[in-house]
Amino acid sequence: MALAAPGTRRHHLALVCVTALCRDMAARGRTASWTCSRDDRAGRLRAWSAGFRLTREYVHYATGRVRPPARPVAKPARPRTGPAGFPVRRRGGGAVQ
Repeated sequence: MALAAPGTRRHHLALVCVTALCRDMAARGRTASWTCSRDDRAGRLRAWSAGFRLTREYVHYATGRVRPPARPVAKPARPRTGPAGFPVRRRGGGAVQ
């Protein structure tokens, strides 16, 4: 897991880097591939956003005690707020939910 400085989070820097790397590889006549666990939702989403498409899934083998895959906990939705704590508004005047 990579850590980003607090001011640079949520700017999709990983996606920008992956996209640039893939373009460079394509310019060199190579094909990029992406592998991640079936249970790695963030990795799969990042791959999909960068243009990768699933061709096959693979199986993980482990020795010793096997842990069940982590299940993400759903967070309650909260309205988006701007710097002053006021709801962010759309151009049509309605608040973003």
